[in-house]
Amino acid sequence: MRDLKMIETELQRIFEKFDNGQEEQALVELRALSKMTGDLRWKKRLLLTEANWLSEMGDRMQARQRLADAAQVPTDSREAQLETDLFEADILMREQEYVQALRKLNGVSKELERSPDQADNVEVWAQIQTRRGVLLGVLGRWKEALPVMTEALSNDIPKGGDFYYLLAWCRSAQGDLAEALEALNAGFKVGFGSDFEPHAHFLLGAIYAKQERFAQALLELEQVVPTVETGRIGARELYDLLAHVCTKLAMPKEAAAFSKLAMKD
Repeated sequence: MRDLKMIETELQRIFEKFDNGQEEQALVELRALSKMTGDLRWKKRLLLTEANWLSEMGDRMQARQRLADAAQVPTDSREAQLETDLFEADILMREQEYVQALRKLNGVSKELERSPDQADNVEVWAQIQTRRGVLLGVLGRWKEALPVMTEALSNDIPKGGDFYYLLAWCRSAQGDLAEALEALNAGFKVGFGSDFEPHAHFLLGAIYAKQERFAQALLELEQVVPTVETGRIGARELYDLLAHVCTKLAMPKEAAAFSKLAMKD
């Protein structure tokens, strides 16, 4: 059995390869390290890491197989089981199996609530709540998402643009426009990524329109127009809002053009 410190050092080196775009080589070395490892807790962790990487690379079938392999590794550690559940939830989220992912996390959170050593699980709880907030937001359950995401704001888990967009959407749905803007600004600082950026600009434009800041609304919404063809934003909703904004800005020709586009959708 390899020295555990050596395993940790080797894994860090392999992670760096994966992060630098050498995914295939990193996988080969990760698998070799897993075979050499006699410590069952580390073997489970290495298999879970491989499952996560395969999922990121789009190999859903192999990712599920490695997840199943990890589940077969016997460990008495409750922490190892929590780690397994979190990895599985992450993979389900990536595969857009949002209901299943939420069900998995809800089960884990109930286990933690019953745990006598809750103080030792603060970081795990923070990870779970951050993920649960995102999932509830994605599923449109903003009334449930908002308190969970508000709680998650106070933890130290790094949050991406998706978290801040969904938090802004929940706050906007509740009518807290100023706080929604605050969340969007935080999101723009960390970056939304290609999936959420059009939605962020649309939401920002919609909030500005509600606040009667129509010139700013127009600037935001115009950035969304080129993305309509991707299907990420509903064309009718966007063009209807643009027509409304242009009307308020005394731009009748533009308003009529956007209204016509909205009717085509």
